[in-house]
Amino acid sequence: MAFLLDLPDAGRRELAARWGVEESTDLLYRTITDPAALDACLAVLGPSARAALTRLARHPCSVDDLMAQLPTTAERLAADLDALGALGLVLRQPAGTAPPRPARAPFGDEPLYVPPDVVAALGADGASA
Repeated sequence: MAFLLDLPDAGRRELAARWGVEESTDLLYRTITDPAALDACLAVLGPSARAALTRLARHPCSVDDLMAQLPTTAERLAADLDALGALGLVLRQPAGTAPPRPARAPFGDEPLYVPPDVVAALGADGASA
């Protein structure tokens, strides 16, 4: 996941702490893309966060598009996306040559997406086992 390489040290340190691992890009990558670790993380976040991640794993879209497709409130969706972004699971679509950034509140109209390696860890249908 290229965004891990582009994260400043402080961001990588924060992400590693959220996942409970050492500040190592390799270890962080392996943890984020491990299906069992991902499933455990989503179990803590809850079903609405899992639904948002699963939907974004299928196709990038904006928060407004997600609102139209998921049975949730704007506040709940923003909280779920912020939590998923804080874990590096949902990113903002980069503009031009800018690197991808974790999706964090507040959200605008830019597309959000799930990195391909996380999609693979979720499984073929976008839902972890």
